[in-house]
Amino acid sequence: MQPFKSHTGIAVPLIKDDINTDQIAPVQAMRNLKPDYKELLFMRARRRDDGSEDPDFVLNKPQYRNPGILVTGQNFGAGSSRESAVWGMLANNIRVIVARSFADIYRENCLQNGLLPITLGPADAQAFEARVIAANGAAPFAVDLETQTISGPGGPDIRFD
Repeated sequence: MQPFKSHTGIAVPLIKDDINTDQIAPVQAMRNLKPDYKELLFMRARRRDDGSEDPDFVLNKPQYRNPGILVTGQNFGAGSSRESAVWGMLANNIRVIVARSFADIYRENCLQNGLLPITLGPADAQAFEARVIAANGAAPFAVDLETQTISGPGGPDIRFD
């Protein structure tokens, strides 16, 4: 595991509640001995029924193809304990997830694998989500664990616990 100190990257707005581990890393795709965790991440949402990319899914948009930070809603990572849901994030260079809340087991899996789960309260979450949407992938955000701050375009630093 690579320890987390700081990370700078494009913040991707996937502002939905109750995203579960099966949506993040579908189990049927992991049946071979060496799954491609990069391709596995949100595989069903990223692809249409015919196998082509869905251009409307946020991670398929050109400005979000090289993500660094995922911004999402409440209860992220609910469902079964599936470390591959964390490994898919890391394989895509996502080292930080900012959410309104996390499922406990998913949060622990993040911490054990060097992926920083940040929970923001309602006011800070709403302000940060608006900044991420306004930036539209044009400028990076930086997360520093030592100072416990998120900085980036559109406003002042946001503190987190």
